[in-house]
Amino acid sequence: PLNKIIIPYRDNLERESLKEISEFIKSEINVKEVELVGDSSKILVKKAKPNFKIVGPKFGKDLKIVSSLINNLKSDEIEKIELEKVFVFENEIKISIDDVEIYYEDIEGWQVVSENGTTIAMDTNISEELKNEGISREIVNRIQNIRKDSGFNVSDKIFIEIESNNLIEKAIFENIDYIKNETLAIELKLEKKLLNAQEIEFDNIKVKIKIFKEK
Repeated sequence: PLNKIIIPYRDNLERESLKEISEFIKSEINVKEVELVGDSSKILVKKAKPNFKIVGPKFGKDLKIVSSLINNLKSDEIEKIELEKVFVFENEIKISIDDVEIYYEDIEGWQVVSENGTTIAMDTNISEELKNEGISREIVNRIQNIRKDSGFNVSDKIFIEIESNNLIEKAIFENIDYIKNETLAIELKLEKKLLNAQEIEFDNIKVKIKIFKEK
């Protein structure tokens, strides 16, 4: 899981639409929080670059000058272009909204992507808590697969034994209730050594797991 995704909105209608699907977004991309920000927010820094398919033929020999002017546009100037659809530089060169591609500058610790007028910024910082939650989710997924392969009914209560492993112990302790609830486990125990157990592997972590049905 990741901590947060930021999505700028253009107007109140887009904001309400994004609010309606925010829970779906969180579920689909495994993120804790969806933050919606006004398009003029200072959280994301707007930048502009030339749309060479248009400015090349349009400005010809002046392309180098125009490209430099566009690359050095400030955030407030970019917002003016978006609002008024045109912009006139001090040297009287006039550009339109079609002459530029507007995007958001990367933030340290974030990944920012723009496409077809939509921008998202995703927090890529992984805290120990998020890492451990990810490990616990992987363990749940593998246990569910073992349940299925063992022919258990979806309602069967189980006991889980996991071989001790320094890489996963803290993750299990921090998320033990989640693991038990998701797998219908009555008890989850860590054992020093497990025989006749199934070994699972993910993210360079190997774990031995054994499950039993309630008698």
